[in-house]
This record gives sequence, structure tokens and C-alpha cells, in this order.
Amino acid sequence: MIDDLYTKVNYTLKPAAISPTKFVTSDLLVDQVEDWSEVRSPSRARRRMKQGHRQNVHHRVVPSSKVIQQGDTMVMHPATLDALQKVLDKQTMDYVDKQFLNALYGGVVR
Repeated sequence: MIDDLYTKVNYTLKPAAISPTKFVTSDLLVDQVEDWSEVRSPSRARRRMKQGHRQNVHHRVVPSSKVIQQGDTMVMHPATLDALQKVLDKQTMDYVDKQFLNALYGGVVR
């Protein structure tokens, strides 16, 4: 199958009381953006570009931040999955730290 060439299943997240979620990565989920940072005057460059003059506008391909969800499967770019994993790890560590401090001090720590 063609889809198997471009996608791979990384891991499965199994939170309590929710069906397991599969995260599938695909290198095809990218956005094309124009980089106008090297142009001195963007309005003048746009006007001259319409006339056919070459400008210092660079077209770049960046990972898409969009996530496609189909049932219990989420498809995203590997860079987006890494960013999501870092956020979830930080939230998990914050939760664990709060639970530890609550047990240590016997009160609610915010």
C-alpha cells in the first residue's frame, strides 16, 4: 500500500476511561510559506513582482501544525508530534510534582 510508504505508527497513548489513541506520523503534512524577511519594502516588492521582476522572496516548506483525526487515530507531522509530546511531558511532570508536594506537606499546593 502506498500510504505505508509515507506513514508509520509511533506509539499509542492510553489514558484512563478513554479509548486508546494512535498517533501516526506523515512527512507529507507540510505547509509552503513565503519568506519576505530579505525584502526591504514588501509593498514595493509585491507591486514589482506583479510586473514580472524577480524579488528576494524565498519559498520554504515547514511542518504543518494541523492534526487530522479519524476515529481514535491522529495523523500529524513528526515535528508536531515531538512538540505535543514535550507539552504532555511537562504537564505530566507538573502534575506529579504537585501530587508529591501535596503528599509531603499534607495540603493543597497550587
